[in-house]
Amino acid sequence: MSLFESIRKNYDFMDKMPLKGWIWEFIRRSESYIQEYKTIEKAITKSSGENDKVINHFLKKIQQMRLNVPFHRVEESNKDYFLEIKEGMYIPKPNATYSYIHESLDIKGITPVKVIPYKEYSEDESRFRNVIHLLDGDIDFEEEHPAVSLVQDLAMPTLENTIYVGISKKAKIEDIEKQLLPILSEYLETGKQRARDDKWKYYLICFDLRVFFNRDKKMSYEKIAEILANTYPKQKKLFNARNVISYFMNALRLIQGDYKDNLY
Repeated sequence: MSLFESIRKNYDFMDKMPLKGWIWEFIRRSESYIQEYKTIEKAITKSSGENDKVINHFLKKIQQMRLNVPFHRVEESNKDYFLEIKEGMYIPKPNATYSYIHESLDIKGITPVKVIPYKEYSEDESRFRNVIHLLDGDIDFEEEHPAVSLVQDLAMPTLENTIYVGISKKAKIEDIEKQLLPILSEYLETGKQRARDDKWKYYLICFDLRVFFNRDKKMSYEKIAEILANTYPKQKKLFNARNVISYFMNALRLIQGDYKDNLY
C-alpha cells in the first residue's frame, strides 16, 4: 500500500465524523493524555498497592480534558483498543481512532444524539412498556427494574440533560422536520456557536506526518505539502508549504486544548 493510499484509508473516515470524534482525535494526540496513559499503564502492569491513587489521579486529570472516563461498556470486538484499569473500568488507548471506540466514547460539552432501534430490545418488551412508570416518577433508579437499564442506556450522559423522543419507523423526514424540530426548540438549551473547520482532517494529517511519521528526522513542510497534493489532487491548491505550516500550528493549538472552545 502506498503512502497516499494509507493516508486515505486512515483519515477519510473523518469526513463523516461527528464533533465528539474530532475532540477524541485531538485528545489522544496530546502529550498530556499520552503521558497520563503511560503512567497508569505502568502502574497497572506492576499491580502496585498505589493503583487506586494512580487511577483516581488519572481520572481527575482526564476528566479535565472533557473526556468522560472510565468507560464501563466495551465490546469484545474492540477490546484491544482499551486498557482495563480496574474490573469493568476501561480507558481508551492513545492509538485508538474514533472509528474503533465511537460506541463507548462520551465527551462532556457536545450535543449528542443516540438511536437505539426497537429490535435491540425485542426480547424484553416489558422494558419499553414500563418506561411510562419512569415518566410518572414511580421508579427508584437504585432499584432493579426492567425499564431502568433502557433509560440509562439512552441517557446523554445524564438523565437530567436528556430528552426522550419516540419516532415511528414509517415517519417521513419532511414530517419530522416540520413537527419535531419546533417542539424540540422549546426544550433545548442552546449554547454558543461552535467553530468547525472543514480542514481539520488536513490539520491532523500534517501534524501526524510532522510529529509521528519519522521521530528521528521531522518531515519538511514542503514534503508534507507534496504528499497531500498527491493524496488529494482535487484539493492540491490548498497544499503549499505556507499553508501546511498554518495547518500544523492550528492542529497543535487544538491538540493542546483549544478544542474546548468548540464545547459548551
